[in-house]
Amino acid sequence: MRKILLTIFSVLFFISLSVSAQTFEETMAQLSADAGSAYVNPIGSAFGSNMNSGWFSGVPEAQMLGLDLELKISIHASMFSDDAKNFKTSGKFQFSSDQTKQLLGPNPSGTGNAAANQAIYDAFAGATHTVAIAGPTVVGSKDEFVTIGFASPTVTVAGQTYNLQQQDIALTEVKGIGNELPALPQPSAQLTIGTVFGTTASFRYFPTVAAGDFGDISFFGYGVTHNPAMWLPVPLPVDVGIGFYTQTLELGKIFESTATQFGVFASKEFGFIISVTPYIGLTMETSTTTLKYDQTFTDANGKVIGTPIPIKFELEGDNDLGITAGLKLDLFLLQLYADYKMATTSTISAGLMMGF
Repeated sequence: MRKILLTIFSVLFFISLSVSAQTFEETMAQLSADAGSAYVNPIGSAFGSNMNSGWFSGVPEAQMLGLDLELKISIHASMFSDDAKNFKTSGKFQFSSDQTKQLLGPNPSGTGNAAANQAIYDAFAGATHTVAIAGPTVVGSKDEFVTIGFASPTVTVAGQTYNLQQQDIALTEVKGIGNELPALPQPSAQLTIGTVFGTTASFRYFPTVAAGDFGDISFFGYGVTHNPAMWLPVPLPVDVGIGFYTQTLELGKIFESTATQFGVFASKEFGFIISVTPYIGLTMETSTTTLKYDQTFTDANGKVIGTPIPIKFELEGDNDLGITAGLKLDLFLLQLYADYKMATTSTISAGLMMGF
């Protein structure tokens, strides 16, 4: 049963990324750090919110020692706003020789002298330029390209300054490969064991799965939930818990994301053999995504030329305060749950649990 459910959710996850799975690493290789961070930023926050969701769906019992074992299979989906589909920024960028010739034209010196033109090409391609960068993010439209813009650029060669005509260049290999993806789905499998002094421990694991040219995806996480009523002389009208959870996800060889969450939760069970448990949570969340790749340059035939530039940068997710509301339905050994987290990056989680 567990393998079947995990396979279903894995298929759903990779279908949503089937286009990007063919070209993600090659796409990032076309981008400088400034362009790359703006382009990929939405999925950094989305992965962070997914990893910080679905940990909690009930408070542990306030007992010193008990036997609790629960397997939870979930699917999480962090939603993208329209603003996440496009970006506009400025930053540093280095052009390939072919891009330089396309940008500057056949006679940048205005003299017709081949040596003078080549000197300008070499000086321009060898420098880092401040440019305007705009276009679709990784989850934007596949029919749009990222563009690099100049406004009257200048270059100095042998003491002489040349004013170059304003022109934008389209990076045709960099487009919205998510193609207006409305949300980023992500499965998880979580095992919770306890209870010791009102505390349960949870572990998340997703086995390494090949995702085409994306490379492999895998993640691991752990957390604890504690019921402080364990130490109180009288019971509380509702069950209250506090928790800490952390998780790390790796995607291919270039992408790693870590998410951490602290939370306060409350729940109340109604019923006996068949019961419902509404629950709420207030959480403080963080996530950090690290990308590491080589920016490469190619000629008109797609052949890599020149020396790759090592690129590494970190993205801080927009994950901060989250308010979660959900409901769990207990059918004795089988439980179903669904919740919604309202945050800067909002997330829906749902799944089933088996245990005792």
